[in-house]
Amino acid sequence: MTKAKEQEGDEGPEQGEITSQTVLEGQLAAAVEGLTLKMEGYRTVIRGLQKLQKPGALVAFAKCEKDVAALKSVLGPEGVLEYELLETLESLDEHLVAGKKRHRSNTGRKLKEACGAAGLKLKVISREDPVELRIPPLAVRLNFDKGEAEFLFAKEPLAACPVTPEDIIANHDKIVRGLEGAFDPAQFFERCYEAYRMGLVVKGAKRGERLELNDFLGHLATRMQSSKFEVNPVSGNYRGYSRGQFAYDVHRLRLARGLQQNGRRLNFGVATGTAASKKSRVIYMEDEYGQGEYKLNIFFTEAQ
Repeated sequence: MTKAKEQEGDEGPEQGEITSQTVLEGQLAAAVEGLTLKMEGYRTVIRGLQKLQKPGALVAFAKCEKDVAALKSVLGPEGVLEYELLETLESLDEHLVAGKKRHRSNTGRKLKEACGAAGLKLKVISREDPVELRIPPLAVRLNFDKGEAEFLFAKEPLAACPVTPEDIIANHDKIVRGLEGAFDPAQFFERCYEAYRMGLVVKGAKRGERLELNDFLGHLATRMQSSKFEVNPVSGNYRGYSRGQFAYDVHRLRLARGLQQNGRRLNFGVATGTAASKKSRVIYMEDEYGQGEYKLNIFFTEAQ
């Protein structure tokens, strides 16, 4: 054998070994890539399922329907079988069709029982969507599509929670405790009078004239602040004072028979015509059962 042929023979096994190693490296890379894609697929599916596991997600029917549709779109028919989700998705479809009716019926029955156990009254105001209830002193709107219960006083939104009897009762208690707080009828009356006078000065009006509530409430909010805010009036020391809280405080003032004090009487002008239709200008002054009317302005008169 010639020297050249010997050299060719020597190179043969090395070249074959390199070729075999290259193939193996390619197989490993393909395996890693394939598994990585599968892992990404699993992560995507898991994220889709985890959305439906969040508190209240299954009873927020409108969003739940969108999330299920999005998951099905990502999976496709093959993915449903690959990830063994056929039975789960069928159960979700059944829930979206029949579960909403069951949830609505069960919520009404269980909420009535829960209110009875908590010593609360419950009155159905409207059965049309959104269902409106009165759990004194608050109105409660149940939006079953959104899976949300909204609490209001004076038709002003105060807070919201998932539509479950447990959440509704717990939040009702929390909101009422927040509205109640410390209340001194004499002090509140004087603060209203001070805010009224401040508003008149700003508007260039005379004492006794009517002041729109929109021109009054900001001044009252300033008067409702703590001494800490007066010393250092920064946002961290400011306590918000909502339209709903104001209406509730007026309700408490009425209950305390405090509309007339120190030779003066606090009055509210009824909103009529176009003014009543502009909800940003008026406040619905109501009692704990929802009876009331829209008021446009405030004024003080000398008591007779």
